Amino acid sequence: MPETKTKPETRQVWDMALQGLSSREIAEELGLKVNTVANMILRGRAKGVVPRRTEDDMSVRYRLKKANTTLGSMMAIFDSLSTEQRAWLVKQSIDCGCATISEFVVELVRDAYEEDKSKKETSHE
Repeated sequence: MPETKTKPETRQVWDMALQGLSSREIAEELGLKVNTVANMILRGRAKGVVPRRTEDDMSVRYRLKKANTTLGSMMAIFDSLSTEQRAWLVKQSIDCGCATISEFVVELVRDAYEEDKSKKETSHE
């Protein structure tokens, strides 16, 4: 059986799922039905493109839902910034050698997490 090409819309859904958006959030952003998006994500999981959720993922999602908080998207972050802040973010991402702004934001979060963890360890000594 010949391999079928994945539609750009399906790849977009998979990318958004990989960014942590829920089926509902993706559906709202792209104007699709939630069931359509959920089926696209299931196909992505079956192909190994979208990883299956772990217990930790579900725990985080449960806490977010309970706090009435969503993951949002990188585009929402970018749209929330001023022109000057966007320019800074793009420059920092390029200077850091990151392939995407998402990758740079991940590095920022990792650095902040380690700094916070280090402060807590130091304060307990």
